[in-house]
Amino acid sequence: MVEWTKLEIEPDPAWRRFVYLYHNRTTKTKFMLETFIQRVSLEPGRTQTRRRDVTRCRKVTLQDEGTYRCFIHGLNHRETVHLVVGEQKHKPIIAAPGDDVILPCRLDSEKDLQDFTVEWSKLEMESDPADTDGHKDVVYLYRSRTTKTKFMNPSFIPRVFLNPDGLKQGDVTLKIRNVTLQDEGTYSCFIPGLNHRETVHLVVDPNGVTAPTMETSPDPGGEQTNIWISRSRPALWISLGVFLSSIFSAVWIFQKRRQKFQKPLKKLDSVPGV
Repeated sequence: MVEWTKLEIEPDPAWRRFVYLYHNRTTKTKFMLETFIQRVSLEPGRTQTRRRDVTRCRKVTLQDEGTYRCFIHGLNHRETVHLVVGEQKHKPIIAAPGDDVILPCRLDSEKDLQDFTVEWSKLEMESDPADTDGHKDVVYLYRSRTTKTKFMNPSFIPRVFLNPDGLKQGDVTLKIRNVTLQDEGTYSCFIPGLNHRETVHLVVDPNGVTAPTMETSPDPGGEQTNIWISRSRPALWISLGVFLSSIFSAVWIFQKRRQKFQKPLKKLDSVPGV
């Protein structure tokens, strides 16, 4: 059995929940979402090889954007893919292991969100129905003006942070410290009270060297800007050293030339009548 689901949508009134469902060598449209029935198909011949099954979706719309999951029951094999239609609001965040990263999520207005629920989740992780004390997919949960660590994935609890000043002005950007290869994936920011949702994809490159990431959030008093900067990599320190050395060299040369031209002027000043 091969099933494709879209993680951002719930089953329709007829309890159809699949983007695509293949079972007993046939496509089961009875259980598929109507909007996809006429537009999706399994790539011909792929099921007879060891190559990945490929599902084709025709005439995509803006509403199709989101994260899709493929699940093969007999092999317990699961994969996810993020579909972007048109211009992506947030570009993928690229980091190296050990970096601190910023996952952006902001309202268009500066609405105070302190009394709203804010949930960050990782779409590749599923909630565990048997786990009554928490939710595996919840990276960060803010509710009733506090962080609800009881419902968060333990691996993220000591590493995630929401800027309280940004929260007052419609900014629920999330900071993750010391990212690992396992953190790579698609993250969803959801504010249920406003039905506001954004997604951002994090790429963790083991060989990558990333520039410092800077995010600013306005200070309520208007006199200060809070800046989050990611952990710098060794190569960046080397580049910074070379850059500063170049500046100092340029200043030194400028001073020398300035002194050289000032000496003839002093001699002219000492000549009578000049």
